[in-house]
Amino acid sequence: MTQSLSIRTRSPEETERMAARLGEKLEAPLIFLLNGGLGAGKTAFSKAFAKGAGSTDDTASPTYTIAATYDSPRGPIHHFDLYRLADPDELYETGFDDYLEDETAFLLVEWPEKAELNGPSCVYVDILADETAPDERTFTFTGEAPVVEAIGRALGIADEVSDGR
Repeated sequence: MTQSLSIRTRSPEETERMAARLGEKLEAPLIFLLNGGLGAGKTAFSKAFAKGAGSTDDTASPTYTIAATYDSPRGPIHHFDLYRLADPDELYETGFDDYLEDETAFLLVEWPEKAELNGPSCVYVDILADETAPDERTFTFTGEAPVVEAIGRALGIADEVSDGR
């Protein structure tokens, strides 16, 4: 069953704390499919998630390299930015299938609409910026019930999980 959970953050610091908590609490394998316009907070979410998972690696959007891997005590974190991808086949030429099969890893995928990704460990993260309050964001996590429920537990708001997309 598909479930959703929405969280509103009111500042970049609050967004960072939320994503870091997920990095600290969630278990691999897990694939975050990060949707949102330019400047919505996809890379900020990814950086904070990696930091929360204990990574001390330099994290930046892999816009030009497509992929970056960060070491963490909780498992490897593979960060993909598909913005510049012209053809989905390019992604698989990078060995993307191997990353998907890594049961010990977290994947953070920016611009996931450029590839067809789905599965029980995928969670769609729709990030909506508030036009009237530029520092505020609404994060809607949608995926299979066990994954979304784990996100709710990690954030201490499990009772706010709802059915549907």
